[in-house]
Amino acid sequence: MRVASVTQIRIPDAAAGGSSVLQTLPRLSPAEAVQVKLDELLRATAGAHNALLDLEELEERELDQIRAGYARLAEHARTDLQRGETDSGVPEVG
Repeated sequence: MRVASVTQIRIPDAAAGGSSVLQTLPRLSPAEAVQVKLDELLRATAGAHNALLDLEELEERELDQIRAGYARLAEHARTDLQRGETDSGVPEVG
C-alpha cells in the first residue's frame, strides 16, 4: 500500500508580514494512475473477473495461480487454432 505524503508550498504573504503555507493533496504517480484506469476498465467490462482488481496487492503464490490459469487458457486457444477452430470468446479462466 502506498503511503501518501502531503506537499507543502510556502507562499509569500506581504499583508501578513511573512508567508502562508499551502498544502497540496498527494498525487498519484503515472504508474498508479494507469493502474486505477485499468481497474476501472476491468470493473466496467462485462465478463471481466473483478478478482483481478487490485492485483498488485496479491501475494506471489496467488499471482502464480492466476498466471497458471491464463497460461492454460492460452494453451487451449492455440490448440483450438491448430484444429481450425476460433480462439475468440470469453471462456472461464481456471
